[in-house]
Amino acid sequence: MYVLLHALLTGLSHMIQELQNHIHDEGLKANSSLTQENMPTLFVESVLEVHGKFVQLSNSVLNGDQHFMSALDKALMSVVNYREPKSVSKVPELLAKYYDNLSKKSEKGMTENEVEDKLMSFITVFKYINDTPQEMEQTRSAVDEDGKMYLQVAIVRIMKARKLLQHNALIQEVISQLSVRFNPRISMIKKRIKVLIDK
Repeated sequence: MYVLLHALLTGLSHMIQELQNHIHDEGLKANSSLTQENMPTLFVESVLEVHGKFVQLSNSVLNGDQHFMSALDKALMSVVNYREPKSVSKVPELLAKYYDNLSKKSEKGMTENEVEDKLMSFITVFKYINDTPQEMEQTRSAVDEDGKMYLQVAIVRIMKARKLLQHNALIQEVISQLSVRFNPRISMIKKRIKVLIDK
């Protein structure tokens, strides 16, 4: 059928869309039957099973056509990022738990090749995660807020240790202590000092 439709100018577009819908349905069906027990591993394995099945199909029957591979990627991205309306995506948490379990298993006797294979499968699923602009903004604001609190803690710690310190020396000390974790802007340090003085 691929050979016949490939010869037509618009023949493949319908077949590509149908394959994408089919992969999407297969992926959702595979994920809907997962139980809570060992959910991270089962989730990754079910996505990989669908991925492997359709990569093999694409390579053997569809001559590795990039249009079909793109349809596979789009379908798996929609499966991995699927969530019930008004709910939070659980996929990042599942992948974090899977990675955590994997790192614990690597300490308990898995060979280096087994760990590497599992990591490659983890990366295969991880590449399909799609952050929404809202999630990116939430993450950015959480990081900014954490940075502000971290700055304030560092300033208080330095001032408790030194008791008396000039303004510029305090800024330099904060920068030198925090440069291991992140490089704070001087304006941000000054704002945090002002907030602490106002308290």
